[in-house]
Amino acid sequence: RVNALTSTRTQIPMDYYHFPFCLPEGGPRLERQSLGQWLEGSLIQSSPFVVKTAVEMFCQKVCQVTLTETTFERLKWAIERNYHHNWLLDHLPSAALGVNMNGLEREVYANGFPIGFQYFDKYYILNHFNLVIDYYSIAGSNGKDTTYEIVKFAVEPMSIHHKYTVPSKNESNYDPSEPNDQPLATCPYRQHLHNRDIGHAQEISANGDPIIFTYDVQWRQSDRPWAKRWEIYLTQDRYVPEQIHWYSAINSVVLAVILAAVVRMVFIRVTKPPSTNLETTPPLSINTMTIGDAVRLTRAAIISFMSPAPTSTTSTNDSNQRYSSVRTLTEIANENETQEQMERRLQQAEQLQREERNWRKLHGDVFRPPSSYPALFCAMIGTGVQLTLASMFVVVMATLGSVSQANPGAILDALLFSYAGTGAVGGYISYRLHASFGGGGSQLQRCVRMVGMIFPGSVFGSFFLLNMCLFAQGSTASVPISVTLSLLASWLFVLLPLVILGAFAASKQQERYGGLEEHYPTHTNPTPRPIPPPVRWFGKPFLSICIAGILPFGAIYVELFFIMNSIWYRQYYYMFGAGLFIFSVSLATAGLISMLMAYFQLAFENHRWWWYSFACPGATSAYLLIYSIFYYMPRLELDSLLAHVIYLVYMFLVCMAVLMMFGSLGTLSALYFLIKLYSTLEPEQVDAEEEADAREDGDEDYVVMVDTLRSSRSPIITGATGGAVVDRQDQVVGEDLTPITASMDEDA
Repeated sequence: RVNALTSTRTQIPMDYYHFPFCLPEGGPRLERQSLGQWLEGSLIQSSPFVVKTAVEMFCQKVCQVTLTETTFERLKWAIERNYHHNWLLDHLPSAALGVNMNGLEREVYANGFPIGFQYFDKYYILNHFNLVIDYYSIAGSNGKDTTYEIVKFAVEPMSIHHKYTVPSKNESNYDPSEPNDQPLATCPYRQHLHNRDIGHAQEISANGDPIIFTYDVQWRQSDRPWAKRWEIYLTQDRYVPEQIHWYSAINSVVLAVILAAVVRMVFIRVTKPPSTNLETTPPLSINTMTIGDAVRLTRAAIISFMSPAPTSTTSTNDSNQRYSSVRTLTEIANENETQEQMERRLQQAEQLQREERNWRKLHGDVFRPPSSYPALFCAMIGTGVQLTLASMFVVVMATLGSVSQANPGAILDALLFSYAGTGAVGGYISYRLHASFGGGGSQLQRCVRMVGMIFPGSVFGSFFLLNMCLFAQGSTASVPISVTLSLLASWLFVLLPLVILGAFAASKQQERYGGLEEHYPTHTNPTPRPIPPPVRWFGKPFLSICIAGILPFGAIYVELFFIMNSIWYRQYYYMFGAGLFIFSVSLATAGLISMLMAYFQLAFENHRWWWYSFACPGATSAYLLIYSIFYYMPRLELDSLLAHVIYLVYMFLVCMAVLMMFGSLGTLSALYFLIKLYSTLEPEQVDAEEEADAREDGDEDYVVMVDTLRSSRSPIITGATGGAVVDRQDQVVGEDLTPITASMDEDA
């Protein structure tokens, strides 16, 4: 059987019989194809090549073709763009046999074999094919019947200018049993053609000599069992060592472990009771140490150890004071510091300590809903969770061997069905999250509709427009209208109802068990705190987002190259176990970096962390897009506008999916981290800290308000105190300082 012709330079599959090749008797017959095969551009049809089990065949003539102006230009166009044959035998794709520059035989197990080649301004077609078939034989129980199992199929293409000869019957090389009426002078009798037998290559030209297509069949016994016949194709005969994939996995694990340790250290550090005595803070700190500080510490250490040891007459107290741990290197280094330097270091230590306490002040704002596009935000979170589950399901199934590239289109089929089947999860997540933001009925409905419309609508719209362009090009990648209607029906009548069903289940659960906001450890104040400008360069959201996106991308960088080769070079990807491991670690990295960046955002007194925690790991998609455009696209050598459009559109959709997957996981991880973080917080302790800061800063209005509330024995509530409202700069707005009595209910 023959499949569509493919080219990595155009990315546009073409029908095999669109070009002047031999037709089978009765015309080509199209095999039944799955949805995934249609979408990936497969078009498997019958061929005129006949193979008999365990029968050697020599220079069998198939047909002869004379090119017209139209067919010549069509074949020339395909040769210039490096189109390849893709043949199948017993569901095995054809490997390509050839000779490299050193004269050694070489086998390529992916992407078929070329249809011709160009030499200067002349074009040649490969018109002879040596079919090399490896088989594994199993003897029958009676010792006579033998079963032949095909375990490898390879094709050695050649270009040879065939010529007829008319021999007499008494010549030794004439065999009347040959099916050809007229033998070929360029074919040795009962021998397989070899490269050394080629006299002249077959040049193509319009209205020139006819092109004669021939083939040989060679059977070779192999010790490879039928169960392992795909191993050599998937591994490409160990062309790429497996260690590369596992080195990439180890690199990802090391990165994730470091991030996990940093997050744990931050959590332990910030949840400890803060020290209010800044006088005991050592002037030097690892967080504020400079290169000059390190040099001074080193010099102090050398002076300390080179000093003479104490004599026996030296008192014990003096000895301990000079040589024991009481006299630290920091004290020795600070002996020659000026008063100005000491004050500067105290200010730095004080600033660092305040930054570590800033997140505590936001306990009344940290769970405030996003002010910009909350419905879109929740829809993207739900879609990202849905895409993550669907992708994880497909990779797990591929690891277990349930879906494989051995079945064309199987992985794409599994991805489509798993994405449609997880629609209920997307609807459930988006509804629950948006309901916790206080969204009403119409807003909730709009959010649920976005889950079922934004991403699948973008994919279907892009697919429909590209399909029209491919149809105009005559490509097999343009699917029939029946397949398009099937995709539309699966979207409208499978995915959308499941999304609505998931939202309905979320509404019933909310009515019975309450909303998600009830699990938040703090309540949200009615008035938001103002956000001060960042004092450090990494406090700017854009820069921190760019830095955060590098880490998840670094976890998948190496494996990404092999995945891209599988998609665009039509090579086989077989290390699904390593892929599953790296995919899981990259998701964990996205969650950890989002936790860390959310804490830094709060440390700068910025409580707008929802979109920020989504964008930090989601920035991985921006690096993926840059990688695909500036690094990988030049390798493909695309030579047409449509090829560039196809590549860019599909890579943009992939980056859009990565943005939603990593962003949704990062947001949910940050939400979990902040719930745990603020669960350790005592509001009374935070109020005391704010009062101490106000007294130290000389904020008399705040002190008067606190004293008034304390005299009435009412709790201090950040954000609202009777008729007075405390803004984010800790100043009172309004004159009414009526205390809030303890008799007010919890809602008030």
